[in-house]
Amino acid sequence: MDGFAKIYTAICYHCILRAHHKSTTSSLLAVPPSTSQPASSDTITLPRWTIHFQALLLGVVATTFFLFGILVGSSTSSPGQLAGETPGDAHDCRVSGRLMTGSNQIHTPATGGVVLALPRDRVPEAPLAAAGITPGDFQPLDNQTIAAIHELGGAVARVQGDGQFDLIVDGNRGYFLLGVVKVTGAAPPVPDSKMQFLKGFFQPVQKLTSGSRLGWQKFRSDDDMVDLSVLLVEQP
Repeated sequence: MDGFAKIYTAICYHCILRAHHKSTTSSLLAVPPSTSQPASSDTITLPRWTIHFQALLLGVVATTFFLFGILVGSSTSSPGQLAGETPGDAHDCRVSGRLMTGSNQIHTPATGGVVLALPRDRVPEAPLAAAGITPGDFQPLDNQTIAAIHELGGAVARVQGDGQFDLIVDGNRGYFLLGVVKVTGAAPPVPDSKMQFLKGFFQPVQKLTSGSRLGWQKFRSDDDMVDLSVLLVEQP
């Protein structure tokens, strides 16, 4: 753009010199009337075409810089903003509820259980280690698996003594809420469709399912808060 500005300056300077040369030549050749006032040395007369040319050139410069600004703005916008979204469209969603075990008639707080909110439309680039996210070895700090789930927009937490849990996830997305409760003895098999979903997140997935009973619930985070009431992990 500096080269264009230099060209514009050179053209304007040339036009002024040419107009000044014409004005000087005309004043030398013409015989002024006896009643005219002497021309001022501070006055420069310019032809009309020079003014029009400068106005046209200024319009071209303004249009060029305007288009350049649009190009720069488009290249620095995020994909969401280019799609018509604004930063205000993104929001967090608080998900709360209680993780319970038992049957439909009798519910007991799943003390020590773990809940995972996993997005249904995203998976990690490589399966995550299932260590540190089960009731038997839960590790909330310095846990790479939990950090990776948060990066995907999900969340992981251990439930409180009354089974209460609170999670913060990305808004406007679909999730599976997975409740994990430790059991003694053999754990029940996980349905194939849900096992395939878990394999997209964790390897070996048996680290998560072995010795645990799972509860599932779908939800969407379209609002600022979602109360799931009870996530039930059925016990025989």
